[in-house]
Amino acid sequence: MAQLKYEVVKDFLLEEIRKPHSLNRMPSVRQLMERFSVSMATVNRALMELENQQMIIRRPRVGITVNRRPTAIGRTEFSQTKCETTIVVAYTDYPDEGIWSKVYMIEQYCRQNDIAVVNCKLNRETHASEIADFARSRKNCAGVILKHGAGQLSAEELRELGTLNMPIVLYESSMLYDDAPNNIYRLMPDALDGGALMAEVLLRNGHRRIGYLRSEPANNANELQLKGVSRRLKMAGVELPPEQIFSSGISPWESSLDATRKQLEKNLDVIRSRQLTGLIVTSGACALVAHQTLAEFGIRVPDKVSVIGEGDRTFCRYVHPRLTVIDCDFMAMSKLAVEIAAGRKTPDERRISFPHHVIGRESVKDLTPKP
Repeated sequence: MAQLKYEVVKDFLLEEIRKPHSLNRMPSVRQLMERFSVSMATVNRALMELENQQMIIRRPRVGITVNRRPTAIGRTEFSQTKCETTIVVAYTDYPDEGIWSKVYMIEQYCRQNDIAVVNCKLNRETHASEIADFARSRKNCAGVILKHGAGQLSAEELRELGTLNMPIVLYESSMLYDDAPNNIYRLMPDALDGGALMAEVLLRNGHRRIGYLRSEPANNANELQLKGVSRRLKMAGVELPPEQIFSSGISPWESSLDATRKQLEKNLDVIRSRQLTGLIVTSGACALVAHQTLAEFGIRVPDKVSVIGEGDRTFCRYVHPRLTVIDCDFMAMSKLAVEIAAGRKTPDERRISFPHHVIGRESVKDLTPKP
């Protein structure tokens, strides 16, 4: 059966609400009327239903805003009388736009599906046993979504999480954890695919002298990313010798940004002497540091060296030149994480990878010969 027009508008708005940018901007009534070629009455019916569901707020001269109540440890989005299911969302207490936006998307999927959320912030001393005890103490807790830091969970911590009689979702896991208990699901970007895709972007733009920079704690995702880069370059007959791999292993909670700068300063002579034209960086934030550091030493991006990273951030759109990155569909990852943690889906696979897509901007220069 075809959807009614107001239902199409409502579904579109629900999708917009899940996106982090919705806190700053939502489409106006006039924009919705123009987008869907519908009357004001149709748009207002969709808005009224969302208001009744406490998803949005409408105010004169302000317009449509997302109704997001703040959450904190021990405090839920909805009262227990309204929600029969609760999930714990545990994430690293680290100042990072990426963490905030992913937690936001998780919360919005929960709100739209009448699932209560209890947030639990982690510090560097937090042990998995504390997360397990916290989950056990929550009424009607169906599962846990764990956005862990760059460090690896120990075998003891995995066993502790395995004692919980509920699904545990390791969100954006950087480790494979092949021996994890059966209640633990690992959702992760496809790092092998991502590495190959970054290499492909540079190759497609005529680059043949390429470097790779890693300045993060050692993990399976970085290993797979480098493997993907090397494999794709080899297929194209392009070498990636060890001298062009600038790798710095750091400890969890150390600054990968500081490590990026140090690595570049240490290898400026290599970049110049080998006349590298492209640099693949493990993350978008580190790519920004690479962009700035190279410029400080007279190596302009992209005139001398093109830069590409992984993971889109707001600053990628505003630095000059804007940064080319690959990114993963974290909305899809957030939705699946909620469905698994709430017990509404039980995938056969315990490790699920999500593909990347390219966000092309000006930091990659086209070197292909022009006719």
